[in-house]
Amino acid sequence: TITIAPKPKVNFSMANVCDGKAVDFQNTTVALGPAVNYNWTFGDGNSSSAEEPSHIYPSDGSYTIKLVAENTSGCKDSLSRMVEIYPNPTASFTTTDVCIGNSTTIENSSIYNGGMVENNFWDFGDGTSRFDLNTSISKMYDDSQTYTISLSVKTTDGCTDTTSGTVTINPLPIYPIVPSGPTEFCEGG
Repeated sequence: TITIAPKPKVNFSMANVCDGKAVDFQNTTVALGPAVNYNWTFGDGNSSSAEEPSHIYPSDGSYTIKLVAENTSGCKDSLSRMVEIYPNPTASFTTTDVCIGNSTTIENSSIYNGGMVENNFWDFGDGTSRFDLNTSISKMYDDSQTYTISLSVKTTDGCTDTTSGTVTINPLPIYPIVPSGPTEFCEGG
């Protein structure tokens, strides 16, 4: 008697992710017949024998993933696919301290690292916020104090970063006028 064991038909999928996020692999291998063992190689020197592993890559870039499925009869099939790990943006800005009644200038110096900017969300620390793609923003505050500003940036790849900083709105100086002599004069005096 000769038994011809069916060969597994390997297939899997995953989504591109941002650096530092886990890639979740969906194993859609069709395995008829004997039990199947899986061997994943992630393209960065790491591997797994889990049926549907999750993996965090050490840095952004393109990686080739290979899945080998082998059943207990020794029949094998394999498939390779590429995954892209997108670089994260770096949110950054500078502010200028001013006196009350003057506008402060906020300069967006964020780096978008390979992606294109999708949006910049500003929280100005005074109850106001807005989306603004400009590199320079002029902002007028109503009160003299130190405000914490936060900036969240997002690229078209879906990668994000957030940072915060402060701006000080100084009060106007008060100079009292104190006379050093008489305060009453006759006309023409």
